[in-house]
Amino acid sequence: MLILSPRIFADSFYNPKDLPLLSAFIISIYTMNLYLKNKTTARAVVHAIATAFTISIRVLGILVPVITLIIFIADMILRRQDKMETDWNLAAKIKSILIYFFMMIIFLLLFLPVLWENPIENFFNF
Repeated sequence: MLILSPRIFADSFYNPKDLPLLSAFIISIYTMNLYLKNKTTARAVVHAIATAFTISIRVLGILVPVITLIIFIADMILRRQDKMETDWNLAAKIKSILIYFFMMIIFLLLFLPVLWENPIENFFNF
């Protein structure tokens, strides 16, 4: 469907960064879906790589970790209300989301050399 869309095909000639952003965003959403189905550390790292790559293409990719966090919190609230989660399981899942954000920052620093000198200030100037 993406190949057959004339609007996407035409825009790829005018904005060369939009098509890679679209592709990376789709990959990030796919890895987010895999991660949120089964919140393991390995899937958190894979999702962190995909997210950092998306953000390194365009800053608009910052929506992916925001969406991930919103869905993660909503899922945890709904599971707690259904009494499906034990405290041990909840702690492991919170650990996995913290690993996701930590690894995303690490990979973002690796993918964007402009952040090496002064990460916080250069990110907002990016």
